Amino acid sequence: MDKVRKRVGIGTCSPIMLVLALILSFSFGNNIVLGDVILDSFGLKAWSNGHVGVHYTLFYALAMVVIAYFIGDKYEDHRWAKAGKNSAIFVLALLTLIIIFNLVF
Repeated sequence: MDKVRKRVGIGTCSPIMLVLALILSFSFGNNIVLGDVILDSFGLKAWSNGHVGVHYTLFYALAMVVIAYFIGDKYEDHRWAKAGKNSAIFVLALLTLIIIFNLVF
């Protein structure tokens, strides 16, 4: 019985992008979000009014999760793409609940 090996391709980027999205939303210490530090280093705003208001980092992470889903869906025959797609659905549901119920740090 031959085992079919999936090839590495664009779909393999799906779980990688999902991990990057989770890194963007990870907080440590005194509620410092790692994504805020990364965005500040690129000169992008993390908050709408300094350190208060709308937290843009969450929306950047949400966009990356959506992109990870579509990459995993389109290239499902690539290695780890299906796992990235299914994980993106789970994370997308969690982030949507956070946005709806305003449980953002």
